[in-house]
Amino acid sequence: MGAVKYCESKSMKLPVIDSEAANKLVYDIAVRNGLGSYWINGNDIGYESDWKNTDGELIKFKPWHQVEPNGGRGENCIHGLFYPNGIWNDISCGSTQGVICDPVKKQ
Repeated sequence: MGAVKYCESKSMKLPVIDSEAANKLVYDIAVRNGLGSYWINGNDIGYESDWKNTDGELIKFKPWHQVEPNGGRGENCIHGLFYPNGIWNDISCGSTQGVICDPVKKQ
Protein backbone atom coordinates (compact mmCIF):
# COMPACT_ATOMS: atom_id res chain seq x y z
CA MET A 1 0.00 0.00 0.00
CA GLY A 2 2.87 2.33 -0.84
CA ALA A 3 0.58 4.53 -2.94
CA VAL A 4 -1.56 5.34 0.10
CA LYS A 5 1.50 6.38 2.10
CA TYR A 6 2.87 8.36 -0.87
CA CYS A 7 -0.33 10.39 -1.18
CA GLU A 8 -0.57 10.86 2.59
CA SER A 9 2.99 12.22 2.63
CA LYS A 10 1.73 14.99 0.33
CA SER A 11 -1.41 15.64 2.46
CA MET A 12 -3.51 13.90 -0.19
CA LYS A 13 -5.15 10.51 -0.67
CA LEU A 14 -5.87 8.13 -3.50
CA PRO A 15 -8.99 9.33 -5.30
CA VAL A 16 -12.33 7.93 -4.18
CA ILE A 17 -14.26 7.14 -7.35
CA ASP A 18 -18.00 7.16 -6.74
CA SER A 19 -19.43 7.89 -10.20
CA GLU A 20 -18.82 7.51 -13.91
CA ALA A 21 -17.84 11.20 -14.05
CA ALA A 22 -15.22 10.74 -11.31
CA ASN A 23 -13.90 7.61 -13.02
CA LYS A 24 -13.57 9.50 -16.33
CA LEU A 25 -11.81 12.42 -14.62
CA VAL A 26 -9.20 10.12 -13.02
CA TYR A 27 -8.85 8.16 -16.27
CA ASP A 28 -8.26 11.40 -18.22
CA ILE A 29 -5.55 12.43 -15.72
CA ALA A 30 -3.90 9.02 -16.16
CA VAL A 31 -3.98 9.38 -19.96
CA ARG A 32 -2.47 12.91 -19.83
CA ASN A 33 0.32 11.60 -17.61
CA GLY A 34 1.01 8.45 -19.63
CA LEU A 35 -0.09 6.03 -16.90
CA GLY A 36 -1.05 2.64 -18.31
CA SER A 37 -2.55 1.60 -14.98
CA TYR A 38 -3.09 3.42 -11.71
CA TRP A 39 -4.25 2.79 -8.17
CA ILE A 40 -7.88 3.27 -7.19
CA ASN A 41 -8.79 3.98 -3.54
CA GLY A 42 -10.15 0.61 -2.49
CA ASN A 43 -9.37 -2.89 -1.28
CA ASP A 44 -10.96 -6.01 0.17
CA ILE A 45 -8.21 -6.83 2.65
CA GLY A 46 -10.59 -7.18 5.61
CA TYR A 47 -13.04 -9.56 3.96
CA GLU A 48 -12.97 -11.02 0.43
CA SER A 49 -15.31 -9.12 -1.96
CA ASP A 50 -16.10 -6.49 0.71
CA TRP A 51 -14.59 -3.57 -1.22
CA LYS A 52 -13.95 -0.48 0.90
CA ASN A 53 -11.96 2.72 0.46
CA THR A 54 -9.21 3.75 2.87
CA ASP A 55 -11.78 5.62 5.00
CA GLY A 56 -13.59 2.31 5.58
CA GLU A 57 -16.61 3.21 3.44
CA LEU A 58 -18.14 0.54 1.20
CA ILE A 59 -17.53 1.17 -2.48
CA LYS A 60 -20.81 1.23 -4.38
CA PHE A 61 -19.70 2.38 -7.84
CA LYS A 62 -17.47 -0.37 -9.29
CA PRO A 63 -16.83 -0.39 -13.04
CA TRP A 64 -15.05 -3.76 -13.04
CA HIS A 65 -13.74 -5.42 -16.16
CA GLN A 66 -16.31 -8.05 -17.19
CA VAL A 67 -14.32 -10.91 -15.59
CA GLU A 68 -13.28 -8.99 -12.46
CA PRO A 69 -12.94 -9.02 -9.59
CA ASN A 70 -11.87 -12.61 -9.94
CA GLY A 71 -10.85 -13.12 -6.33
CA GLY A 72 -7.39 -14.10 -7.42
CA ARG A 73 -5.08 -15.18 -4.63
CA GLY A 74 -3.73 -12.07 -2.98
CA GLU A 75 -5.52 -9.68 -5.35
CA ASN A 76 -6.91 -7.32 -2.73
CA CYS A 77 -6.40 -3.85 -4.24
CA ILE A 78 -8.03 -2.03 -7.16
CA HIS A 79 -6.33 -0.46 -10.13
CA GLY A 80 -7.72 1.28 -13.18
CA LEU A 81 -6.53 0.39 -16.66
CA PHE A 82 -5.75 2.74 -19.53
CA TYR A 83 -7.21 0.18 -21.91
CA PRO A 84 -10.07 -0.27 -22.10
CA ASN A 85 -11.07 3.15 -20.88
CA GLY A 86 -10.68 3.12 -17.12
CA ILE A 87 -12.19 -0.23 -16.22
CA TRP A 88 -11.11 -1.76 -12.92
CA ASN A 89 -9.17 -4.88 -12.02
CA ASP A 90 -8.23 -6.46 -8.70
CA ILE A 91 -4.50 -6.90 -8.26
CA SER A 92 -1.87 -7.58 -5.61
CA CYS A 93 -1.46 -4.59 -3.31
CA GLY A 94 2.32 -4.89 -3.67
CA SER A 95 2.40 -4.49 -7.44
CA THR A 96 3.74 -1.39 -9.16
CA GLN A 97 1.11 0.97 -10.62
CA GLY A 98 0.87 4.66 -11.37
CA VAL A 99 -0.29 6.97 -8.59
CA ILE A 100 -2.78 9.82 -8.84
CA CYS A 101 -3.39 11.71 -5.60
CA ASP A 102 -6.44 13.77 -4.69
CA PRO A 103 -6.25 16.67 -2.21
CA VAL A 104 -7.78 15.82 1.16
CA LYS A 105 -10.90 17.89 1.73
CA LYS A 106 -10.84 19.79 5.03
CA GLN A 107 -14.11 19.58 6.97
